[in-house]
Amino acid sequence: MEGDGKITQAELDALAAAYAIPNVTLETARSKILVRSAVIGLLWAIRLIIIIFYPEYHLMSVAQERFVPPEYVESFLHMRIILLIAGSGIYFYLLYINRYFRQIHLVGLLVLGLFLLSDIQSYIVYSNVELGIISIAMVSMRFAVLALLLLNYRDVRA
Repeated sequence: MEGDGKITQAELDALAAAYAIPNVTLETARSKILVRSAVIGLLWAIRLIIIIFYPEYHLMSVAQERFVPPEYVESFLHMRIILLIAGSGIYFYLLYINRYFRQIHLVGLLVLGLFLLSDIQSYIVYSNVELGIISIAMVSMRFAVLALLLLNYRDVRA
């Protein structure tokens, strides 16, 4: 192999397709992504307020049985808030610089899907009791967040 080992701009542009979204695609999808992200933030804020101020509604059955002790809910809540802040920061930073944005969508979908599966697993373990309407609404909010992120991914997937 001969040459000085430098990559030309044309080669860099060809490689950029793997980790950057074409500007035309991103500009048309950016407003939709930001609106959906605002709705996701609103849903997370509602869930957070309910869990903080009304912890009795988090994973509560109709018979007023708690699925998870309050001290576990608090530690899970802190861990998930930290992950949410870090993940959101990375998400918006990568949207801004237009690098690895598709990949962060997949990671976000995977993490949120795993959180949802862990909650569903808890429901299955306690399937002999009927969930309260607010607990069902909390799970529905999580499905809505997952659906909105999936729509964002679909918009940037070229």
